[in-house]
Amino acid sequence: MRKYLTLIVIVMLLGACSGTAKPGFTPDDVNFKLAGKTLTPGMDYTDPVVKDWTNFEEMDSCLYIGKDRIYTYDGAIVYTFPDEGNDYILEIELTGSSKTGRGIGIGSTLDDVLAKYGETYEEKGLTMVYTSDLYQLILTMVNEKVEKIRLKYITE
Repeated sequence: MRKYLTLIVIVMLLGACSGTAKPGFTPDDVNFKLAGKTLTPGMDYTDPVVKDWTNFEEMDSCLYIGKDRIYTYDGAIVYTFPDEGNDYILEIELTGSSKTGRGIGIGSTLDDVLAKYGETYEEKGLTMVYTSDLYQLILTMVNEKVEKIRLKYITE
């Protein structure tokens, strides 16, 4: 009996160390490549690293002193907020055929999302919100398909 219990414990421990990690959302998942440059919510964007925007808007910030800015690119919309004289990325909205680092894009299925990011999310209406540290992946789902993707920095 003792040998049998020992064998069960060893099998369980080996199974836990098998190398097949469970999916989950991490801060690394908010990094987004645009025109060969890595953008991350929360990064300084006072001098935009991607220059070839197709549209630019700015307006007085209702939460901060300065201007909120919106840069529209082929593949993403970058929203910034001002803080102490600098601009920081608040949110990146993926558009067109852009995909997250794990390959989720507009049109991906709920099963695809769960396979890549797991089931640890908060449901808010039509959105699935994955949170890790100061970052969020927000997926708007319609008929179990991704309709909108946002990578967000959580400000204090």
